[in-house]
Amino acid sequence: MEQNSSGGALIGSAFILGIAIAGSSFLLSSSLDRASEQFGTAVASIKDFKPAAAAAAPARKDGRPDPNKVYQVAVGKSPFVGPKDAKITIVEFSDFQ
Repeated sequence: MEQNSSGGALIGSAFILGIAIAGSSFLLSSSLDRASEQFGTAVASIKDFKPAAAAAAPARKDGRPDPNKVYQVAVGKSPFVGPKDAKITIVEFSDFQ
């Protein structure tokens, strides 16, 4: 018994597969364009970055900060414990990545 098939199912499947590949490549391309644009913006902002702490901390002859200097640290709206007008403020920085 012979089957006579025109290949319509095969052509339809190939067409659907082609559309899926083209659509996914478009989505990938637009995603890469956005990532590239964000990367360029980040690099541009890093080029102009000047750390404030490095300018504020005068170094001794051995390159370390002066332990006797009183440093002013802007804490903004950061959470704190104790009175706002305390004579000593201890600033702790943590990064939980």
